[in-house]
Amino acid sequence: MINISSRGWIYRICGIDNGTNTMGVIISDHHLKTGESDIIFAKTITADRTAYLRHPGIAQNRGKLEARIEVLKPFVRDIFEEFDPDVVGIESPFSHIGVHAYTTLLMSMIAVADEAYEHRSTMDFIKVSPGKAKVRTCPPGKFVTNGPNKTTKEDIRRFILANPKISSSVGINLEELDEHCIDGISVEQYLAWEASRAFR
Repeated sequence: MINISSRGWIYRICGIDNGTNTMGVIISDHHLKTGESDIIFAKTITADRTAYLRHPGIAQNRGKLEARIEVLKPFVRDIFEEFDPDVVGIESPFSHIGVHAYTTLLMSMIAVADEAYEHRSTMDFIKVSPGKAKVRTCPPGKFVTNGPNKTTKEDIRRFILANPKISSSVGINLEELDEHCIDGISVEQYLAWEASRAFR
């Protein structure tokens, strides 16, 4: 279900590369008729590993990981307040990364979901697998999962920068974005594809 705001044919998307140490956040205004994505915000949020010093009670009672998440939450909250996206998509944890990494990404995703719900309970919140995000970022037939021609992070960056339908009207230099923001754009591109498909 696509919930459209009062922005007409503009569907505001927040794409997030999930993480507890670094989190890439993208906001785009995606035009549902033209398929163009205007990147209006891009930032990698960093919660340093000394975050527990700012939240000693949380660190003592629930651990240093939860203290890091507490540092990330206000940044996410502020972004939702400023840009009020129609949908938030976040890279979902995948099971083959190991129990600890899976758990940390799951906790981070839940924290973002809570912030989205607190901002607006009707906001769409969608988990996007890394594979689905990459498929929609690549030109048709160019996503390769195995073998010597397997699609790399550099390939994804190259495809994004070469896509004429991805730009920034506010002067964000897409070539200077780090890998976390590039992954955030991949999530955004999946959501953009889903939204545009619903309106064809």
